[in-house]
Amino acid sequence: MTHDANAPLAHVPLDSLHRELGAKMAGFAGWDMPIQYPAGLKAEHLHTRTKAGLFDVSHMGQLAISARDGRLDTLHRQLEAALPVDFEGWPPGLQRYSMLLNDQGGIEDDLMLVNLGDQVRMVVNAGNREHDLALLRALCPELDIHWVDAALVALQGPLAQAALERLDPGCAGMLFMQSRTLSLLGAECFTTRSGYTGEDGYEISLPRDQAQAIVRRARRSHGGADRAGSARHAAPGGGPAAARQRHLAVRDPDRGGIGLRDPEVTPLGRAEGRRVSGRAGPAASDGRRRASQAGRPELLRSGAGAPACPDRRQP
Repeated sequence: MTHDANAPLAHVPLDSLHRELGAKMAGFAGWDMPIQYPAGLKAEHLHTRTKAGLFDVSHMGQLAISARDGRLDTLHRQLEAALPVDFEGWPPGLQRYSMLLNDQGGIEDDLMLVNLGDQVRMVVNAGNREHDLALLRALCPELDIHWVDAALVALQGPLAQAALERLDPGCAGMLFMQSRTLSLLGAECFTTRSGYTGEDGYEISLPRDQAQAIVRRARRSHGGADRAGSARHAAPGGGPAAARQRHLAVRDPDRGGIGLRDPEVTPLGRAEGRRVSGRAGPAASDGRRRASQAGRPELLRSGAGAPACPDRRQP
């Protein structure tokens, strides 16, 4: 989706902290976002790979979804008509990767969603926020779908757990793609053990009014003070488990091309057969049919070409 160049840029809850830390800000999908820090792309990338990096992804859309009539079968039936998912056998608290499909089965967006029992939490891409919300509401008229007004950060890297468990030791018990509400400085923060960098890590939804305090604490060294701009660039990284702030440019090479979207291509056409449930709704079924008509019946085999979930943390 294209952002109106004349529209004012939106600001993330951590805007003032980015500027304090010396970030270069620029427009990204309609948001004023940090695109570069003084340390440089290579240093940030290596720190994420060897220690822990903290990414502000608050520009992405967080959605809370529930059935207007309060019935689970309504929630499941409506979402299965819009996404190639199957709620049967999907344990509450577990996150899955999926795609929002149009009437032809084409991929309008890729997304993450968590089954919370009577509610589903979803994260959609920044550039498609309003488009995705409108399409979901059109496809799922029996559901209440609204934005979650909160910051969103991704703590990524081999020392992500060590950094986060100083705030809530309960994060250590989470497996890959599991969700939990953590208590961070007394704030309830919906958290998943996931991320797009290929490293271990967490995506954490933070109350807007407490986001800066929590991020500052996450950046601290073991028992040390928040060094703001200096700790992020110090050679030891402010302590072995300190998380340094990261900008969007470093996230792209880390994420390795995940997130291909094309309204003309079905999940089966992009070798995502594992993502399509045989019980899913008409959009998903049409995508399966289009793949077959395109002369690629081999993609009808569930799982053909689908990327594997990192087994080191898989429940």
